[in-house]
Order: sequence, then C-alpha cells, then structure tokens
Amino acid sequence: MQKWTKIIYLEDNLWTENGPLKRSAELTPLYVDRYRGSRTNTPTAHTFWELTCIISGDGMLECNSQRSILQPDTVYLIPPGIAHCEQTENMLDSIWIGMQGNKLPESGNEILLLKDETLAKKIVSLWRTANQRHGHIGSELDGMITVILSNFFRLAGQHKNSESHSIQTAIKYLQDKFAEPIVFSDVAAEAGYSEGHFYRLFKQLTGESPSHFLTSIRIRHACNLLKHTNFSLAEIATLSGFNDQFYFSRVFKKCLGISPSQFRK
Repeated sequence: MQKWTKIIYLEDNLWTENGPLKRSAELTPLYVDRYRGSRTNTPTAHTFWELTCIISGDGMLECNSQRSILQPDTVYLIPPGIAHCEQTENMLDSIWIGMQGNKLPESGNEILLLKDETLAKKIVSLWRTANQRHGHIGSELDGMITVILSNFFRLAGQHKNSESHSIQTAIKYLQDKFAEPIVFSDVAAEAGYSEGHFYRLFKQLTGESPSHFLTSIRIRHACNLLKHTNFSLAEIATLSGFNDQFYFSRVFKKCLGISPSQFRK
C-alpha cells in the first residue's frame, strides 16, 4: 500500500474494455482507495457520496464542529456537500469509496455512522477486487457496492432504533432518579456511549441537553411541592435533587424568573 497523495479514480475500461458491459446507472464506485497514516487534514466536501471504513487504528471524525470517535470496523456514509475530515496523530488505516448513481439521493444533511465487523470485511473484499485494476471487474464492483450499501442502510436503521431505545432508557432513568446525584458520564457509559456522543445524541433526539432536561424535571417537581406542600425550601431543594437551598433558589429563578418564595405566594 503506497502513501496516499491523491484519489485514483477507477477507469471506465474496467467495464468496457473489449466487452459490452457498462457502469451501472443505479450505483457504481468512482474510486476505492486505501491509506494508512496520520491525519492532519482540513475539512473538505465532495460532490458525490463517500463511504469510509476504518480498518485499524483510532482517531476522530470532525464535521460541523462535532466529533465522532473512529475505531476499527467503524463505517460512515457522507452525503455530498458536507465538509468533514479524519484527525489523528496515530496510524489510521481506512478505505474510502466514492459513489454515484440514481439509487443515491442528490443530497443529505447528516453523516451516518455505525460499527460492524461483517460490513467492514465486505468493504475490504471490495478494495481487494478493485485493487486488481485490470480485467472486466467493473460489473462485479457495481454488484459488491450495491450489496454493501444495502447492508449499511439496513444496519443504520437498526442502529437508529437502538440509539432511540438507549436514549429513552436514559430519559426514564433521569425521570426516576432525578432526586439523586446524577453523573452523566455514568449514564452515558450505561447507554454504551462516550459522554460527548451521548450529549449529542440526547440533544438530537430530545431537543435538549441531558443537563437541561434533568434541571427541567427537578424544577417541575419543585413547583409541585411548592404548590401542594408546606415543606421548607431546604426540604424541597433536597427532595428535588439540588445540593442546597441557595443553589436551588438560583436555578429556580434563572428558569422561571421568580424565586421559589415568590412562586409559592
């Protein structure tokens, strides 16, 4: 494997040389490149779809000021026009596949990312076939990328359902345990995510950060106690999950614009 300098596109003669076969109009690979090395790139965007698979190493994917962890068997699909880059000081081995065809939407608004060993093996097999760069392998490449992309979307759908279930479980945990000390890194780990990814996913699915969501639960509970009990402010603070009465009062006023005492009156 040579050091990467620029994308090497698959030549049309892999489909048409001495034969009647043509590139698939539905889905065909433009290139299948592989590079192992460090990354210090600046974000760039393509005019086509790109599927990337991490073979070994670790790093970060940067896109729109968000960062996602890259590990072996990570596969991600990038729509046209979305600036992105891989970043790592370590040795990151990855395969990049550019694609075109009428099966693909003209555009998309997010990068889809998942981790699957079987899918990664299929992508390595595609790279090995494409790396021959001779003979009538074009139609075989079209068929392989079609299978890979179909598998990716099936797994992505399952992954989305799994993410939604994980966040719903985290929401129920916050609703049940709001009066107790909450450590979000522990909640994220229980859901199977890094803390940063958990925060991004939670906000994506709920519209709020986990900390804001928890504060809202605590303030609503405090309001209910202020309305329907004669508990002291210190007791209400404790029962609502706040460290002390003064912190509770500051947060309450920041959220509702009035103090707990004024609300009670």
